[in-house]
Amino acid sequence: MGGTSTRRNRRRLVVALVSAAALATGAIVALQPTATTAGAARIADVDDSSPDIRYVGDWSVATGDGKFDGGDRWTDRADSSAVLEFDGTGIAVHGAKAPWHGDMVISIDGVRAAQVSAYAAERADDVVLFSRDGLADGPHVVTVTATGTAPAASTGTVVAVDRFTTTAPVPAISVASAARADDTADRFTWTGTWQRTSGAGRFNGTDQVATAAGATATLTVAGSTIAVYGARGPASGRAAVSVDGGRETVVDTWAATRTEQQVLGRWTGLADTTHTVRIRVLGTRNDISTGTAVSVDRYDVSAGAEAPSAPASSGFVTREGNTLMLDGQVFRFAGANQYYLGLDDNIRDDKGNPTFPPQSRTDDALNSAVRTGATVVRSHTLGMSVGCAVCIEPRRGVFDDTAFRSADYAIYRAGKLGLKLMIPLVDQWRWYHGGISTFTGWRGYTNNPDVSRNASNNQAQRASEAHFYTDPNVIADFRQYVRHILEHVNPYTGLAYKDDPTIMAWETGNEIWTANPDWTQQLASFIKHTVGAKQLVADGTAATGMSVSNAAIDAPDVDIVGGHFYPVDVAWMQRDAAVAAAHDKAYVVGEFDWTDKAATAKLLAAVEKDRNISGDLYWVLMPHLEDGSPEIHGEKYAIWSPALDPAALQIQQLLTAHAKRMSLPS
Repeated sequence: MGGTSTRRNRRRLVVALVSAAALATGAIVALQPTATTAGAARIADVDDSSPDIRYVGDWSVATGDGKFDGGDRWTDRADSSAVLEFDGTGIAVHGAKAPWHGDMVISIDGVRAAQVSAYAAERADDVVLFSRDGLADGPHVVTVTATGTAPAASTGTVVAVDRFTTTAPVPAISVASAARADDTADRFTWTGTWQRTSGAGRFNGTDQVATAAGATATLTVAGSTIAVYGARGPASGRAAVSVDGGRETVVDTWAATRTEQQVLGRWTGLADTTHTVRIRVLGTRNDISTGTAVSVDRYDVSAGAEAPSAPASSGFVTREGNTLMLDGQVFRFAGANQYYLGLDDNIRDDKGNPTFPPQSRTDDALNSAVRTGATVVRSHTLGMSVGCAVCIEPRRGVFDDTAFRSADYAIYRAGKLGLKLMIPLVDQWRWYHGGISTFTGWRGYTNNPDVSRNASNNQAQRASEAHFYTDPNVIADFRQYVRHILEHVNPYTGLAYKDDPTIMAWETGNEIWTANPDWTQQLASFIKHTVGAKQLVADGTAATGMSVSNAAIDAPDVDIVGGHFYPVDVAWMQRDAAVAAAHDKAYVVGEFDWTDKAATAKLLAAVEKDRNISGDLYWVLMPHLEDGSPEIHGEKYAIWSPALDPAALQIQQLLTAHAKRMSLPS
């Protein structure tokens, strides 16, 4: 303990692939198949000051010569915790031991792994307090929690965290050849003014940075998969990236904190020949950024490689007439709404902002869905995130791609679990993740300061929001947002969202009952033909009291229509399903009230019997928190697995049995 200081966040990375001499020269590193990389390990030190670590509770900074990178974090408050999400097969926790130190609990993926005492008769810094190897290779979360207890000999209960060390295998390269090179490689040519900068975290310690419009970095290299990396940060601007003279994609490289070696562009499935990649500095920035800098750090290339693909059993859901199909078979499903997977309103930070669910909570949520038989999950915040400080688009035209992190992981995990996803893109309601009123408000249309005033209960608010469908600027703003979502590349899968078969359908909105069929068709066409999404499109006008006759029932690019039922209305559902079938649209019950057992049983039986209904999704399946307690959601429709009481258990048993019957082969 002692004084505090502000230190630069550092992450030290050692890759056991190449010699130090090769790295020092900046030469191209050839990664040979399997034989070179077998048994290699990637070891990363994550210092206590890293933004990758989330601290909960009361923590202080201490400095000292013996501490890793000159400092550590300490607490003596029970239940204060330090949380790190990481990828790999091993984790170690380093900290101080001292006569006044106490006990901590280490958990991995929400499961208690060990209780550790940091007491020692003499002080020692940067000591391994806990280590665990042999984890499944993939994403994990480690949590260090102070207990507020200590051995009898200790004079205090302090717990200090200095760094985490993660270990991950370097996978064998299964392609004909692969290479990685830094910004000094001769395959780059530079025009305009570029400056070479040095710093921790950059590949080989350096990158190239330009700020003036028109500066270009051109990479000429042979291969079928190419990726270019650079830094993102608070003074970063926009660049246009392209391959082989094709359409440019504008990349906003701004981020709230500087992060090295981030993907600027990635191209897969190219012909296995020479290609030209160009990064063009635009000299522009978003309203939050303090500069226009564009960083180019390194590139990766592989030859003879295939584009990333999902497992053979995980193809795209398609439509034939009014029937959904998967891998050549009729696809009928049951599932749940889990709106919070990308951004959670129930857990707020100290500024009142919604928070990003940690991986352990996402795992709990999706495992709960699978355990109850779900094959489809509908999640609002995988596609809705505008207008809040931690949203993907916090302000008009400003995108913070770090806000994708929970959505990226949720989509990745859903795919691994065999789940399909329905993702709405905008909300009728004025909820925490933004919606129609956010886009109209950005263009100067008045919003009632009371967010409970909406299009359903306030005529002035409805009139203001009507411009969402008619004002060309608002329409362009929304389409820009939609494109940004669909073209985002998930770092866990290597796939753009628009190319990921885990996503079954993009829904034009959630309960946007004010939309007209022409607008819906135009958006569906934009999604499918302009952006090139491979998934289905669902009409988002389903809401209580709305019939499919009000939907875009004849729109050629709309695949799915549906209904929301609060309370359950089986006759209405059956009538609408028949109308949908007559217009060759699949019909899905997107939400329903499960709280009346008799009505729920009647609805589920009707869905199973009616071949015009493709599936149903109840509202709402909630997760458990990291301590195992249920995450509370303040409405009567919340349910957990395991159920919390006998009545809910009976409903859950109904839903699970129904889901299993819906998944039987037709």
